[in-house]
Amino acid sequence: MDKQVFFLCDSWATLAVVNSIRVLGRRKRDRVARYVVHGPAVQRVFRLCGGGPPVEITSAFFVGRAAEDGGAVVEVWVGLPSLGQVFFDGTMFFARIAQMELVRQYACYCRIAKLQTIGGGWASLREPRHAMQYAVELFHVASVVGNDVIMGNCRIFVGWALLWSGKTEKALQLFKSERKIACMRNDLEQQRRCENAIINAKTNTTLKGQVLSRIHHRMSQQEEFRGCSSSSTSGTSYQNTKAFIQLRA
Repeated sequence: MDKQVFFLCDSWATLAVVNSIRVLGRRKRDRVARYVVHGPAVQRVFRLCGGGPPVEITSAFFVGRAAEDGGAVVEVWVGLPSLGQVFFDGTMFFARIAQMELVRQYACYCRIAKLQTIGGGWASLREPRHAMQYAVELFHVASVVGNDVIMGNCRIFVGWALLWSGKTEKALQLFKSERKIACMRNDLEQQRRCENAIINAKTNTTLKGQVLSRIHHRMSQQEEFRGCSSSSTSGTSYQNTKAFIQLRA
């Protein structure tokens, strides 16, 4: 019976085949051998013709017997890797994982920088709706990376957006809860941010006036839009009436 020595794509695949033989037992060797012959992990194959005395291959591991595509049954062996090859393949495997993680974190931090820039612009204009939108999106991106500092800052941004929209009670609750978390973590900088925000929410009397003026401005814009739409509809109805009178005449 001919022997075929299969060298798999990497050393870890070879170790997985050897481990499966030890776990499944000798009765299921042929099943693993069929996987080795017809599987996608094969890189090189060496064929040793039979007919002579049985020869033990020292640098290979006997898997089992399997049928080739032509129907001939052969002994399936896998070439055992060296310790250096095992170390190299393992190092490259974890290096690829680290590379993918760094690429993911880089993309997230680029997104964070963009959101901070745009959200800060809306915050400087004191637009609560857009500032809230970018603060929430920034919080989700920071949670993917696991950056607790940016997540805490996002909660402060949400509190300021609530404060600008006139929801003072909710803003104070958020500032106070974030101050407790900062005290537990001994984060003095975040604690000072929360205290300044609480003092501003309690003492700044211009916020209510700004909120009322913003609401009045929006209401005036809506009234202007309604006036334009009503005038356009009245003009259209006048033209239709005039055309109808001309047709009757």
